[in-house]
Amino acid sequence: MLHEEAKHPSLLTASLNFTGVIPCGDRFALIPSLKHRSIFGEQAPGIYANMMGGFEAHRYTDQQMTFIGITRTKVFDKNVSSATLDARVRFLDNHYATLSGVMALDYHTFQGIFEEKPFFGVRLGYSYDSVVGPLSANIIWSNITKQVGAYLSIGYSF
Repeated sequence: MLHEEAKHPSLLTASLNFTGVIPCGDRFALIPSLKHRSIFGEQAPGIYANMMGGFEAHRYTDQQMTFIGITRTKVFDKNVSSATLDARVRFLDNHYATLSGVMALDYHTFQGIFEEKPFFGVRLGYSYDSVVGPLSANIIWSNITKQVGAYLSIGYSF
């Protein structure tokens, strides 16, 4: 999707989001996703900059992308790309275990895409489908924070 930011007419952005589900039997699935955002023109001021972090896209800003292992948002360069793979198993009907890995690249120009060091994150999660929505507990780590963290959630996000 290409669009111009409302208050900065010289700022043009392009973004891509793809998520798929590959069922592997009745109880196991692989869930790949790809995300990318580019800023063309001047460097974006704070609120329009590329940001990644957290479990929920667009929670803090419209352009925020998720990144396992970063609990807060982090500002990235003019181009940012990430690929995530979730391996999810369902057991006892309402219970789920998920192992996730993510890799992201942060680069100023497309020519420099492989000159930068990639970022990695991992997650081990458990979820239960309850009457109030999913109850989830996740243990996370990334080479950005180099710390083990936790993320808990109750119910659906609005």
